[in-house]
Amino acid sequence: MKLSGQRWSHKGAETMLQLWVTAMNGLWHKVMDICKKTHLGMPA
Repeated sequence: MKLSGQRWSHKGAETMLQLWVTAMNGLWHKVMDICKKTHLGMPA
């Protein structure tokens, strides 16, 4: 996720933690659905 010596901003660390919790809760498919809709220009 990051290289040795790199530091997270507070907002960046919070975002990564939210994504990690989402993945651990088995809801990653919802994140991917939103990403696909956003990439295709469709509303989420």
